[in-house]
Amino acid sequence: MSRTRTSLRLALGAGLGALALAAPASAATLSVDQQGPHRYLRYAASAGEANDLRVSTAPDGRIAFQDAGASVNVAGRACARVSVHEARCPADAAPSL
Repeated sequence: MSRTRTSLRLALGAGLGALALAAPASAATLSVDQQGPHRYLRYAASAGEANDLRVSTAPDGRIAFQDAGASVNVAGRACARVSVHEARCPADAAPSL
């Protein structure tokens, strides 16, 4: 086997190994759901996702959902994405979490 082929195989193996170790993109979805007359805030993580969710009251009075472990997406118009890792909902969007 030539040196070129050996080098190519090693480079290919290293590249595939790096891809196997790369973390998949994670995303969670924040929404206001309704069951009958009851509305609630729902935070749904992707399957197998490791989350680091923190829920707090933002300085503007909205409820802030921050997740350092995943990007946060919103469904519907009640909540708004503030950054890749944060979304906020009005405090009256739903009476319970």
